Amino acid sequence: MRSCGTCSSPREAPAATVQGEVIRIIGRVGDELLRNGGANWDADHEAMLDAFEAHTRSGKVLTDSARKKADAAIATLRGGRMDKQAIDELTKLSVTWVLANPAQAPLGEPGYDRRSARVRSTRARSSSRVIGASRMNHR
Repeated sequence: MRSCGTCSSPREAPAATVQGEVIRIIGRVGDELLRNGGANWDADHEAMLDAFEAHTRSGKVLTDSARKKADAAIATLRGGRMDKQAIDELTKLSVTWVLANPAQAPLGEPGYDRRSARVRSTRARSSSRVIGASRMNHR
């Protein structure tokens, strides 16, 4: 788990707060593009960029200039295009937004499922066991 002032950002699941999730989103997007070359880029990553944009337009919003920079950086990363400068810009803007919004806001259910493969695999195995047990009870 990473921490930024009053928010924490778990690596393997959505954060409990909007502030933590803003930090986690850019960490996940940056990791996928810079470490993995975008090999696993999918609709969830696109939805994370959408969420980043929406979150940073809530609360005390970024300045017009900062929003334009965020929009340009997000547009650059769409489709899984790797651009370190765009990732660095969004990282700076995420911290700026979190510091401007210190009152933690609870995060609702995100519209994406971008956790680590280990967490997804564990969840899938658990679901399979439940489904299998359910089928066994109906025989």
